[in-house]
Amino acid sequence: MSRDHSHSFKIDLHVHTYYSQDACISPKIAVKYALKKGLSGLAITDHNNTRGAQLAIKYSSRKILIIPGVEIKTKYGHLLLLNIADKDMGKRVCLTDLLDKVHENNGIVVLAHPYHSFSGLAGFNKILRYVDAIEVLNSNIPFLRRGFKKALKLALDNSLGMTAGSDSHIPQTIGLAYLSFKEGAKSADDIIKLIKNRRGVPYGREIEFSLRIRKIAETIRRII
Repeated sequence: MSRDHSHSFKIDLHVHTYYSQDACISPKIAVKYALKKGLSGLAITDHNNTRGAQLAIKYSSRKILIIPGVEIKTKYGHLLLLNIADKDMGKRVCLTDLLDKVHENNGIVVLAHPYHSFSGLAGFNKILRYVDAIEVLNSNIPFLRRGFKKALKLALDNSLGMTAGSDSHIPQTIGLAYLSFKEGAKSADDIIKLIKNRRGVPYGREIEFSLRIRKIAETIRRII
């Protein structure tokens, strides 16, 4: 989980903008901080919409690869849907129909922070056939190292891909966790293929206490 110095393409696969109620990052600032941190890509994963992702694509000016995604809450835990369009989220469909639609459009389904006590693993076996990857590193979850070992085992035991992301809600945490590839990538489809083929290596660290407090303060300020 130490910092990577050899791989050429680094992407933080879990970032929220202010299109999530509990986040305070503008899409433009998300792109700015990602470039500042030396990232090659960013997945914008707001709750139930891709508005932030679409604006980030506009602001990226092709300097950084943006993957549109969403984070959804289900009775089985939180899922990240990567490489998805807003039109897929706009219809009221059952969960399995939505996941089928994601796959039809060359997206993937990721089980997010599976061992987080509030929003992690719950009835995983019931949706296993729909899941393409496990988020093995999430900087926003306490006791990251312990969760990493368990999530890594879950991915390996089920022959699934791996992802890593900061789960950023404030700009200062962007890039604290990322997936790294030796191969380059020119499109979201390239990244999806690399994840499915288990080519990525996760790197990262837990958010330090001071930034955790800042995140809580910013969230409270935004909500009230």
